Amino acid sequence: MTGQAAVNLDVACGGNPDVHRVYQGYSDINHLEFKSSSIYHAFQLAGRRSVGALQLSLAYTYGPLH
Repeated sequence: MTGQAAVNLDVACGGNPDVHRVYQGYSDINHLEFKSSSIYHAFQLAGRRSVGALQLSLAYTYGPLH
């Protein structure tokens, strides 16, 4: 027997569950909260110019790193 079934059997038979945990000494996660927050500030600049049949465009975007 391998995998999760072997872990469950070992713990059910009195084995130490800590040896199977990623972070030993911590038990199960019993609170999970889905929450997020996001703020983004940016500066955009664009310019266009026509010279005869030729059209020139320039665009720039600045976003600060946080």
